[in-house]
Amino acid sequence: MTKTSTEDKPSRAVALVLAMVPAGSPLRGDGGSIVDSPLMDNIAVFLMLFLMVIGTVSC
Repeated sequence: MTKTSTEDKPSRAVALVLAMVPAGSPLRGDGGSIVDSPLMDNIAVFLMLFLMVIGTVSC
């Protein structure tokens, strides 16, 4: 049985969360903050890229 794209989406979210867990993660801000982090500062860019990929693949 092959994986469909809907089965892969939760694993991407889990991978992103796991990437933010370590205290020295580049996705965390100064002092280990998650709210004031590069990920949250650039969330619009991540969303744009994600939606562009989804729109391109679904066409």
